[in-house]
Amino acid sequence: MNIMKKRTIVFSNLKNFSIVSTFFALWISTYFNVSSEDLLGYFLILSIGLLHGSNDLKIIVQTSNKLKGFGFFKLLSGYIFIVTLVGVSFYFIPAFALLIFILISAYHFGEQHWNTLFWKKNIFVNIFFVSYGLMILFGIFMFNDQLTSEIIFNLTNIKLSQIHFKWVLYLTMFSTFINSVLLYNKKFFDCNIPVELFLLLVFAVVFYKSTLIWSFAIYFILWHSLPSILDQTKQLYGCISKENVFRYVKSSFLYWFVSVFGLSVLFYLLKDDFIFFNSVFFSLLAAITFPHVMVMRIFYNTK
Repeated sequence: MNIMKKRTIVFSNLKNFSIVSTFFALWISTYFNVSSEDLLGYFLILSIGLLHGSNDLKIIVQTSNKLKGFGFFKLLSGYIFIVTLVGVSFYFIPAFALLIFILISAYHFGEQHWNTLFWKKNIFVNIFFVSYGLMILFGIFMFNDQLTSEIIFNLTNIKLSQIHFKWVLYLTMFSTFINSVLLYNKKFFDCNIPVELFLLLVFAVVFYKSTLIWSFAIYFILWHSLPSILDQTKQLYGCISKENVFRYVKSSFLYWFVSVFGLSVLFYLLKDDFIFFNSVFFSLLAAITFPHVMVMRIFYNTK
């Protein structure tokens, strides 16, 4: 069995696992109150979610050996600069920083979900990635509009309502549909369309029934972080196996531990102000997401 076929089987099995796990996560949430649901969501984000970005430095090392003119220290300096820049931006120009964070995160979600299905890449493919990711994010925002609005207001002093989230969701649904039809007709990608439509329906039910944190955690962990970990494991160690996944976790541990420890201290200090904690939490998430997206962009271009 060749490597590509093995990889296809692994990711097909992962998709089946994610579908079952999504329904299970939706089911168990009926037994939790809002606080317990959010606490479990934070736990998953801080464990598996942060883990999927904890090998960035190892990827930088491997990438620097493949790209001429981009040595390790140059890539590392760029990584640190972006983290610092994002932190400063959220302090001085929070509305602009939040907008860029949402767009970058949307692209990253779309790229991870669809990158293995595309045969070709161009600007329209990138637009498709962004519109698909925005559709997912604003689906979460719209069904949890009150808390989302409070977090955004706490960050930017801008008050948004459900109608704003709804219109962006409609626009991104339209953009995703038009782009997918055009790209599919031009044979840029191949996928099981009924399955993808079914997944969107599943996501809609999850976002409608779950809290903001739990909705985000379910998608972020099951449909983004786990596939990303397997992708990175394959690229870093040659194949996907239990041993190589363990190697991935082991090499990520220090970065992951420092991140979790810092966020845990932050949670302890701000536990009495849930809205403010969420605002700071997503700001810090943005600070590490920006360089991670940069690393993964280079990572996919060198595969």
